[in-house]
Parts: sequence; C-alpha cells; structure tokens
Amino acid sequence: MAKRKKTARERRKQKKKAQKRAAKKANAPNAHLRHKIKTPPGFDGFSDDEALFWVAHGANYLASNYATGLWDPVLPDMYDGGEATPEALTAAIINKYDREKGVDPRGKPVVAWTVLEKVVQYAYLREVWRAMKEADPECKPRSESRNPRHPVVWKMFQKIKGILLTPAK
Repeated sequence: MAKRKKTARERRKQKKKAQKRAAKKANAPNAHLRHKIKTPPGFDGFSDDEALFWVAHGANYLASNYATGLWDPVLPDMYDGGEATPEALTAAIINKYDREKGVDPRGKPVVAWTVLEKVVQYAYLREVWRAMKEADPECKPRSESRNPRHPVVWKMFQKIKGILLTPAK
C-alpha cells in the first residue's frame, strides 16, 4: 500500500509543532544542562584540593607579566607552605585588583580563571602538561608544573590569558 503524500498545509502544521516543541525545550528551566561538557580522561582523579591549588596557581601565573618576566603572584605564600584557600584567594584578588572606580582591567583574566568550571580548568591543565612533555619528553609534568615561574607553564598561561580576554561573539 502506497503512502499518501502530505499536503502543504499538513507539512506547515507539522513544522510549526516542531518549532513550538524546540522553543519549549530551549526555554526549559534546565536547558543549559543539556550541553554538558564531556569530562576529559583522568578527570576523576582530579581532587578538590588539587583543583584549588590549580585555581590559585593559575591565578598567580595570570597575575604575573610574562612579557616583562615580572613574577607578581596573587598568593605568593602558597609556595612557601601557605595555604591556598578559597577565602585567601578571594581576599588577595580583591586586595590586588579592587579600585574605587571599578576593577583593575589586569585582574579580569585572573577573575575569569577562578570562576571557570573545574572540568574546564582541568582541560587547560592537560594542555599545559602536553606542552611540557612536548618541550621536554623527560619531564614529569604533574609535579614540575606546580613550580612557580616554570617557563612552559607560564607561556601556556599567557595563551590562556589571551583566550580569557577575547570577547565572546
């Protein structure tokens, strides 16, 4: 038995229904969760303590000036036994970048880095490790990347800074 062709009117009705369904789906309360970021390999082993270290460590790299070689970290004490807590990092960022007339523009990439999702920071961190292995196949990126002023890590964070400062389209 042959299928009957739909009339133009039926096709328009069907298209309109599909558009309504799509609009309803897009405006649903949890619509933003449908586009979840896939977790990169090894993310399960990325503890909250390690993530917090990397938030602070990345903020230190982003606060420093790669072009001039000026190491000017937000939390310098974290490398000498000081703790990198969310409270300490937040206070340090506010003390460093808060101005009476608004936020110092140099603080934008630092703040942007600190509010990225943990999974996104981990993806960038994997890129840092990959660049380190590329520069020196004998290095141990997981431990060496934790040092302040590491040239490859600093260069990668300079690239990340450019990405964080690029306006969205």
